[in-house]
Amino acid sequence: MIKSFFKKSIFIVITFTVISFIFSICTSLFQSIIEVNKENNFFLSDKSLKLLVQNIPNLDKSDFKAFQSLNKDILMYKDLSKPIYKGIYFSGDKTPNVPMKNGRFFNRTDFQDNKKVAVIGKEVLKECSDIHGKHYLNTETGQYLVIGIMGYKDKKTYLDDSIYLNLNSIFKENELNFSTGSYYIDAGKDTIKTVNKFTTHLKSKYQSANITSFVDDSIESPFMDILRGTANILGLTILIVLCLALNTVSLTTEWIESKQRELAIRKAYGGTDKAISRRIIIEYELIVTTSFILGFILYVISVKLNILGLFNGRIYFLSTLIAFLFCLIVGAITAIIPIKKAMKLEVSSILR
Repeated sequence: MIKSFFKKSIFIVITFTVISFIFSICTSLFQSIIEVNKENNFFLSDKSLKLLVQNIPNLDKSDFKAFQSLNKDILMYKDLSKPIYKGIYFSGDKTPNVPMKNGRFFNRTDFQDNKKVAVIGKEVLKECSDIHGKHYLNTETGQYLVIGIMGYKDKKTYLDDSIYLNLNSIFKENELNFSTGSYYIDAGKDTIKTVNKFTTHLKSKYQSANITSFVDDSIESPFMDILRGTANILGLTILIVLCLALNTVSLTTEWIESKQRELAIRKAYGGTDKAISRRIIIEYELIVTTSFILGFILYVISVKLNILGLFNGRIYFLSTLIAFLFCLIVGAITAIIPIKKAMKLEVSSILR
């Protein structure tokens, strides 16, 4: 029976297996982006602004102190030499609520004392030096004591590969020039006013300064870099899914035509069109469900073995559910039209 089941529907099974696999990848991709953006909310609210600073020879301690005095509730973090390196400063109510696997996040004392301390992701720990039982991170701005490790014990996030340094300790080093670049500023409802004041201060001191502020809808993260790099591939996979979905129409028509004799016999024995149609749709959706399970197994294997280099081994079950519902909907749509056509055929003409 099972052999006969697959023999009659093998091409439908293959098609929906591919559709479910590809669509599971696509929906997981979007869910992971949403989760990354949520994780960025540990640091920034929707009121934050990005400041792009150019043509400034070197900000000094006085500039940073001027910034700190603009608002009692304020947060700034700055991209440093590498994408995963960021300097951070905050005060008042802008203290981030960051998930910590071990240790602690920065506090007011760290900033006041210009301590060379760092908070890192759990994947960065292997790059640190162990000195007398304490972990130290070596950077171009010196050696930093690791006071905390970000992340969760039971799942992976972009925080695992991130490094945050005490911004106060960096501004203390006058010989270092990292002024040009991106700053993220968050002062809640006063962000725009705070940024304008800081911009005015910088332009009054550095006449050649070129400063632009704007809302950054896509906070930089390692995963966003992956998304930009795979945009063309993502578009291509969606196109492939659409083509496969359209191909299911002809495959479904052939499958239902192969069952016309069965349909005619059921009608001859008193079966109603509604009851027969419902039975065929249920049987077809069982084929789709079987195909989805096969596609899901392929999805799990590819993610767990990191074959595609995405998701860090995480399985997104919400995305899987969405992919399953998508397959069921496509299956129902492609089955209804040929079933209606089959129901219009005369029993006598089919059984000749």
